[in-house]
Amino acid sequence: MSDAEANTADTLIFTQKIRELGCLVSLCSFSGNPESLNLLDKMKVDFLKIDGSLVCNILRDEEDLDKVKSINQLAHKAEIRTIAELVETDDIIVKLKEIGVDYAQGFGVAMPHPFKDLES
Repeated sequence: MSDAEANTADTLIFTQKIRELGCLVSLCSFSGNPESLNLLDKMKVDFLKIDGSLVCNILRDEEDLDKVKSINQLAHKAEIRTIAELVETDDIIVKLKEIGVDYAQGFGVAMPHPFKDLES
């Protein structure tokens, strides 16, 4: 996210070119701060990856839970799918499903695998 914010013009050109190739665009580590909202207004994305520092605390911190809910609602209103980063436990998975987050990634979903071990 910070790279995209620091190089907004280059990011917009890159995302346009990558879309022309038929690729989808994901904006990672989205936290809903003013800078990330500003960037989201300027570029078209297919996925918002909700910052893991918020996701991992949603069961302990009401403020982080509210932020995740708000980001998810904002994304869905804009017809952008959401991905929760740093999903570590089954309880967090359950809460994310309740909220309506579209996808999850992290050790709570699956451990990393070498490419050679993945089925194609």
